[in-house]
Amino acid sequence: MNNKENELRRLLLKKLELINRKISEKARENPVYTSVLDDLSEIINKIKLSKTMPIISRKQIDFYMLLMNKINEFILLLEDKNVSPEDIISSYKDLKSLINSYLDFIKKEALKNKILMSLPVIFAFLVYLTNIFTLQQIQQIGLLNITTLIIGGMAVAFIFIRMDLSYIFLMLSAIIGLVQLSIRKTLTENDIYTGFIYVLVFITATTYLHTIKTVKSKEYLSKIKELASNIEKISIRKERRTEKEETIEEENKLYEKALELYKKTYGSNAEKLLNYIINIMVMHGLKRREALEKILRNTQT
Repeated sequence: MNNKENELRRLLLKKLELINRKISEKARENPVYTSVLDDLSEIINKIKLSKTMPIISRKQIDFYMLLMNKINEFILLLEDKNVSPEDIISSYKDLKSLINSYLDFIKKEALKNKILMSLPVIFAFLVYLTNIFTLQQIQQIGLLNITTLIIGGMAVAFIFIRMDLSYIFLMLSAIIGLVQLSIRKTLTENDIYTGFIYVLVFITATTYLHTIKTVKSKEYLSKIKELASNIEKISIRKERRTEKEETIEEENKLYEKALELYKKTYGSNAEKLLNYIINIMVMHGLKRREALEKILRNTQT
């Protein structure tokens, strides 16, 4: 993958594809889900076409975790056979709203990062342009001055194509500017000021270029992949924990129901007898819930 956030987007799309399959199964029995399927397909395509972030912020991770938790809750809702279509559709609308908010956030963050990354290039070009006008007034424009301006302009143009090449051109323009100052026999106060600007431009371009290379490195990619993997593991653990809690709650309800029936027949010895029969059934390979269901069937017949 060329972009680091694609790993997070891959996990998001994987979850939404799972939701799509589950809703498709429900749509075979109930046509009311057809509109949800069509809408979900549009959202999936929208995510695939959305821009990704070169640098992932803490705020984005928090937002992403919130979204994944909401998705996992919705998946559990789809797996519950007792939930009505109205509840599922209502929950889907909430999920859709959160997904759209997340995509809007990503879009704004991408634009903000683009502006921040572009400012040094634009600032340097404006300085070069101002310097040309100043030199024109005193008739000291040289070939290197024009070359510096042209390469600075190329750096601005490459902002919209490849940011790393933009900063390489910016570094080159600063070097040429320093060279043309170094070959002068005498330096004016304005030359010293301009040279200081060239040095700042070179340092800034080097720093930003290093940042761009870092976020494209295998190490950074590996960390984002690990982050996505950890988020997925957390999601799975949460699903299993929720399922376990629901199972325990259901078992407790079955136990209370069985105990109530036993009390009517066996009185004060009902609880001991019920526990004894459950343990015997479990020893013979049944799960506790299965044992309770069998006891209830036998008691009620």
